[in-house]
This record gives sequence, structure tokens and C-alpha cells, in this order.
Amino acid sequence: MEFGENRWTRSTRNQVNRLSTLTRQLITLARMEESGGEKMVVFSLSDAVREAAAPYEALALAQNRRISLDIAEGVSMKGDEESIRRLVGILLDNAVKYSPSGAAIRVILKQKGKNRIFSVENPAGQLPYGSLDVLFERFYRTDASRNSATGGSGIGLSVARAIVQAHRGKITASGRDGLLVITAVL
Repeated sequence: MEFGENRWTRSTRNQVNRLSTLTRQLITLARMEESGGEKMVVFSLSDAVREAAAPYEALALAQNRRISLDIAEGVSMKGDEESIRRLVGILLDNAVKYSPSGAAIRVILKQKGKNRIFSVENPAGQLPYGSLDVLFERFYRTDASRNSATGGSGIGLSVARAIVQAHRGKITASGRDGLLVITAVL
């Protein structure tokens, strides 16, 4: 500490930050799995998705990516609005982190009957063969994302799955035409 910041202290600080983030995510996941859904209220899903996506549009532009929104108006639901906003953030954070430079990321919200369908589509590098449900497993990271530059811990999509399940919905991942499509039916 007497000699100021150096490579060792920077590395230690980065590791402490990564572990703190991981700990927060694991606590969030544990709380969600234990939660009884006591914060369920009717809210505008259209507004929540649009507002939660806004900060990621600037982040995407700064990283030479762009986000387009295709959000149906007037879609509402009964649920935990804060958790749904977290879901949007998790999916967009992953899309921005793991898309190649110049990528077009698409956010879609529509209603089909009683179902609200929320999707994030982004170009993806190497996806695992077979079922993509493995992406929702705790600590799973594809080979392409196993470097410290992305800063991920492999827990975000597990939290996303817990949020969707807490709302009695279903979340799936599929790959088509070089795109990763993660869809939550709420």
C-alpha cells in the first residue's frame, strides 16, 4: 500500500470485485428460489422492457453494436416488476458481451393470447451442439466466453431462468442462422 497501485494490487482488486459480484448473484439466485412471489403486482411489461433496455443501448453503441426494440404496446402482466427488469438486463448484458463487433441485437416483446413472449436475438459465435438448455446451468460458459475479458461468471442465465420460473413461465435458448435466440414465455 505504501507504493501505490501496481499490477499485483490491481489484479487483487479485480479478483475481489469478481468474487463480490459472484456472491451477490448467488445470493440473488438463492433468494429467488426461496421466494414466494410476495411482490406480484400488475404492471406494464411494455414499459418495463423498454426502460430496462435503455441503458444497454448506449453500452452497445460504445462497443460497436446496436440494439433494436420491437416492443408491442399495451402488454401488461402480474409479476415482480423489479425481477422482470433484472431479466431484461441479464439477457441484454449477455447479448452485448458475447456478440461480435458490429452485431445487431434484437429485443422483441409480443403477446399471443394469454402468453407474453419476450426474446433477445443476437449473433453468436460457437454454440454448444445439441440442446442449448445447458446455457441456463449454473457456472456454465461456452469455450468462447471462458476468458476474463468478458467478466462473466456463468451465473446470469441461471438467475434469468429462476426469474422466469418464479413467474410460472418458461425460458428456452435456440440457435438459428448464426443467431442465439433466448425466449421467455411469461
